[in-house]
Amino acid sequence: MEDGEEAAEMAEQQSAGEKAAAGLAARPAVNLLQVLQQTCYPTNISHDNWQKKSCALDALFKAAGKQPYKLCQPSGSISYTQLIRELNQLLSHHHYLVCSKALTALGILAEGVGAILLPEMRPLLPTLVALFKDESVEDAVASCLGKLFANVFSFKDLLDTLRSSLDEKKQKNAIVRNNILIFLARCVRASGRY
Repeated sequence: MEDGEEAAEMAEQQSAGEKAAAGLAARPAVNLLQVLQQTCYPTNISHDNWQKKSCALDALFKAAGKQPYKLCQPSGSISYTQLIRELNQLLSHHHYLVCSKALTALGILAEGVGAILLPEMRPLLPTLVALFKDESVEDAVASCLGKLFANVFSFKDLLDTLRSSLDEKKQKNAIVRNNILIFLARCVRASGRY
């Protein structure tokens, strides 16, 4: 009897997953860069005031649409390079909220665009990992890295880039090394292939 219930539950979950995938496929992709130009983002992101920057990032979240995110793929007219550059600069901002929201925005890009962002996102990994030392953004870093792993990076990409961050001689901060190992263990469990 239990086997029949389990099979029915698995079939129901599969059906729900298929419906969600069909709904996402039917939804039009959001041209994030175009929508951002119609918000306060372009003017507020360059302000020194952390509240203005935070407001600009909130506008980005709203412009990205609903989850799961579906953004236009890069093309001749769409390039996320400048946006990723701006978000990277915000990762070193003195206010934790701005940094945390920048991490969320990078996660949105990873989820909405996918693996095609690998060349632009890979150089950010050492910066993201270094943020593990700041407890105020630790959860945001873990969430961002999780979305990058799920949508952009393979396990091999992560290992190739993070190997030096696990070396005691190169990464002196034990908290950072510990959080990297926790993150990698989570990736192993999530992939289910190792």
